[in-house]
Amino acid sequence: MSARRCDPAGTGRPPPSRPGHCGFSRRPEAYLKRDNAPLDPDSAGRLRELRSSSRRKGIMAELLLMPDVCAARRLVPVGTLRAVLHGLCVLLLLTAVSAFAQGAKEPVPPDNADAKCVACHFKEAEAIKVTRHGVIGDPRGPVAHGGACQSCHGPSQEHAQNARIKPAVVFNRTAPAEKRSQACLSCHQGAKTMHWAGAAHARNDVACDSCHKSHRPADPVKVASTQAGVCFDCHKDVRAATLRLSTHPMRSGWMPCSSCHNAHGSVGEAELVRASVNQTCYACHAEKRGPFLWPHQPSSENCSNCHDPHGTNNAPLLVSRMPYLCSQCHLTPQHGSNLQSGSNLPPAVGGASMLGASCANCHMKVHGSNHPSGATLTR
Repeated sequence: MSARRCDPAGTGRPPPSRPGHCGFSRRPEAYLKRDNAPLDPDSAGRLRELRSSSRRKGIMAELLLMPDVCAARRLVPVGTLRAVLHGLCVLLLLTAVSAFAQGAKEPVPPDNADAKCVACHFKEAEAIKVTRHGVIGDPRGPVAHGGACQSCHGPSQEHAQNARIKPAVVFNRTAPAEKRSQACLSCHQGAKTMHWAGAAHARNDVACDSCHKSHRPADPVKVASTQAGVCFDCHKDVRAATLRLSTHPMRSGWMPCSSCHNAHGSVGEAELVRASVNQTCYACHAEKRGPFLWPHQPSSENCSNCHDPHGTNNAPLLVSRMPYLCSQCHLTPQHGSNLQSGSNLPPAVGGASMLGASCANCHMKVHGSNHPSGATLTR
């Protein structure tokens, strides 16, 4: 704005203020002297009104009020008004931000909030941050839905006030297994856990945390190489079977127990993942499924009639050595070889021509045959 607009006569003094002059209806002092507040010119020639408010808890609030353009020209002898106006905008912005920050109240967590738990259980809280339960970006975890400690341990306000009082849900052997499992099943309601109520583990007071470790980065029961060790803690007879000569690769981690069993319950026997033993075995051994033109009845009924899936000393996983295994069913003395006498059937000593022989030397298709002349499972 040119100086002639405010001083057309060129006298160097601004004319008296009048309504509407330079956009102001009153003189600058009318805007500055409110409540007889003291005026203090700063180093740039601007007028600063310092006002303090007890309602803001001792925080000094500064309000910079600029006079009209004419007064600004008189009070700012050096420089241009652009720098002054720029400073005014910055100060107004800082004032607005300060007022907003003072209006926002810092949240105070309640006594039973999750933040209260971390104050004492720091190690547990740090450990669960790297698990599925503690990852914010995983929609399957409680943290992604606004939950945390209380999602599993329940509201524990009394425990937060007195450490001697246990939380609502404690995951150790002193708490009932049903109560511990119910805390997990409130979220884990998928197909794998739908049969938990009638599962063998539930009937024997085994809880979810008996096998699962939710505060560990890698749950041992979820890792194929360590899962068998968790199961072997209780199923010691199965551990012994896996140490035999012929076994499935369970101890090496290539075939975890969950390949065949669902520890959370199932409709099949022995908590199998499928409805029957054969259906479970056929998931890998599909070539033994059939149908066959000449089926072998024991094989089609139940694979465990001849095999022990956990391990034996007779390959391939046979419950007994040939020919003793076959003689458990084939008891008739008539045989199409020189073993014509019942006294020569195993375990008796056979003829010299049969020493070292095995039933499978001739009857190779023990699971069934599709050959037109394979009625005796020889081809």
